Amino acid sequence: EESDEIIYEKGPVKLGKKEGVWEGKNLKENYSFSEIYNEGKFISGISTDKENNKYPYKVLMEKATHKNGMADFYRFIGKNYRRPSVRGLQGKVYITFIVDTDGSLGDFKILKDIGHGTGEEAIRVLKKAENWIPGKMRGISAKTSYSLPIKISAGNKTYKNPKPVYESEIIRNPNSPW
Repeated sequence: EESDEIIYEKGPVKLGKKEGVWEGKNLKENYSFSEIYNEGKFISGISTDKENNKYPYKVLMEKATHKNGMADFYRFIGKNYRRPSVRGLQGKVYITFIVDTDGSLGDFKILKDIGHGTGEEAIRVLKKAENWIPGKMRGISAKTSYSLPIKISAGNKTYKNPKPVYESEIIRNPNSPW
């Protein structure tokens, strides 16, 4: 039996690992789930929402992603971000946002900018972006926090970002450069 303030689950444990069928509830989002484990490894599950709709799943959590892939999203940012006309301006803008259960982007927060309206410009561009494919938790659409660094180089208008950073990675990485 395992519990935190949001998820309650119970099932058999063999040699310290989940085994067989586990049943649980997400108390915050109001759905129940049943999952199968083999030697501690998740195999599959099915969630049931409050209206008795069923959501089968093969992975516990899916990250939100842009409909046409992340490379297309980065091209969109690079094409639409207007760099201020300030000689020698360079650095990184860090912004977080939420991908909602319907895929819409919102709750924009500038974590760091380099002045001259660079953070506000990031928000402007993100508000223009099309909806994403929402993240899922146990087969059900869930809000996902996303962090986006935008590199601004003097005389360079291209957007460079090798890999997105998710909230869970920010929390786990205490050596982050920002």
